[in-house]
Amino acid sequence: MDIGEDRPSGNITVEFSPLGAYRFLNLRFSEIKNTIYLLEDVLGNESLRLEERLQGAASLEEKLQVIQNFLLGVFMKREEDRVFEFCVRRLMQDNGRTLITNLERASGYTTRWINAKFNEKIGTSAKNLGSILRFQHYYQAVNSNKEAFFFEREFYNYYYDQSHFIKDIKRFTGFAPKQLLHQSNDYDRFFYKG
Repeated sequence: MDIGEDRPSGNITVEFSPLGAYRFLNLRFSEIKNTIYLLEDVLGNESLRLEERLQGAASLEEKLQVIQNFLLGVFMKREEDRVFEFCVRRLMQDNGRTLITNLERASGYTTRWINAKFNEKIGTSAKNLGSILRFQHYYQAVNSNKEAFFFEREFYNYYYDQSHFIKDIKRFTGFAPKQLLHQSNDYDRFFYKG
């Protein structure tokens, strides 16, 4: 982008799932979470080559193709961690309800090892990822049917008890569940894709 010229500009954003980023970025995510880094600090010289290719691309479609090819190349070079991916998939499949002790039994690895992997590859513990997934599932359900939601008791099954449910919702939104229903907010843009 040439800041000397008054021309329209835009951003291309790449968003990774909990399974994705570790295959692309060779970093300990627990050390970089909640921080902004320059691309060259994360990718080194590869970022300069990527930027040159992006500058040479004439259209948005070409730029997207450059980024996709770059990411596929990086992805193919790095090995998957099957045990870690198994644990994340298990949490995602049941919307965060899997207990860590169940992951321990199913994977054959200890809670300590599982949490170390999660901190390294996601930047948070398996338990916290479960909380996030439960909240996302809850929030999507609320937005799809606000009026009938509190009559459907199945969502309380995602939590140990009602106080745990309320505490988690307040943690992510700042509001109790019933207050959240009446709020006009931007959470929809981030969590609800329906």
